[in-house]
Amino acid sequence: MAYFAHSDLSPNYKLFVITGFCGALTTFSTFSIEIVTLLQSGKLGMAMLAISVHLIGSLIFTCLGLAIYYWVAGH
Repeated sequence: MAYFAHSDLSPNYKLFVITGFCGALTTFSTFSIEIVTLLQSGKLGMAMLAISVHLIGSLIFTCLGLAIYYWVAGH
């Protein structure tokens, strides 16, 4: 983070990289704490369900995003 904040990169690129990193970090840490909390509460089934829903959902929406890209780009 400090490298990108104090580098000679354009301000737009710095904003893109730092925002993307922070967004990914907060999203992943929220997912992780949700799963850990379920496991600590003894809710193994709910933890496994949450992991499955997050994983399958992300794959579905990634495929959907790619399909939309190819449709818009005319591939």
